[in-house]
Amino acid sequence: MILPIRSPKVSVKNKLLSIVLVCGATVFFSLLSLFLLVQRTERLWFEYSNHLEARRILVTTMLNAAGYGRGIHAFKNLVLRGDLAYAAVARQGFDDSISAAEAYLTIEDIEPRELKAVQIFKKTLTEYRDNIARAVQMIDQKAPVAEIDALVKVDDTPAVAGLEEVLSHLVEHETLAQAAQLDALRQFWWIALGIVFIFFGLGAGYAYLLGSTLSSGLRTLRKSATDLEAGRLDREIVCNTGDELQSLAETFDH
Repeated sequence: MILPIRSPKVSVKNKLLSIVLVCGATVFFSLLSLFLLVQRTERLWFEYSNHLEARRILVTTMLNAAGYGRGIHAFKNLVLRGDLAYAAVARQGFDDSISAAEAYLTIEDIEPRELKAVQIFKKTLTEYRDNIARAVQMIDQKAPVAEIDALVKVDDTPAVAGLEEVLSHLVEHETLAQAAQLDALRQFWWIALGIVFIFFGLGAGYAYLLGSTLSSGLRTLRKSATDLEAGRLDREIVCNTGDELQSLAETFDH
């Protein structure tokens, strides 16, 4: 029984098709991973820009409005120097700082410790602002500085501590966001490097498999040619032998 010979072309075609399918699947999942990573990075940047940056601006406003040259600093100059021009500066500084604190309290997902810190800060500045009118009244009455200071002095230690808490919380969130961004970027490079190695590996495997397939095909063709040549020689030998026997038979007949 003669078994059908499998065509080398069919074998090569099937192997190449398998390679194409594997490469296609690898590229698809690699691109999908990169897409998900990009989405995650964009989400982190969105969170960073819409929460941390907004908080940074508000905290900076609180500091500047209540800090040197405004707010508390102007209030103390009002009391010590008795210059009523500082009253308007102090009031405007407190208003701006309190407005920033109120805006900060409207931020979603604010933690309880952060909420408490900002509330203390706002309460302290409100007390400062309410004492401006009292200080101005006592200055108009030519009251001594020590007496004015004793009546309008505000303990701003809780406010400072609260503000430090806000800053600490902000730095903590910023550090976590930066770490997440670096982690996402690191994963991106690892995936990109992995894709490069995969493509190199597939290319090497493809070259090896193609070479092996071609070599196998050539060996098959050579074997087939050898078998055909051997069959042709056998037929020639049989034909020659038959001719010789016929010649001998004719000789004996004569």
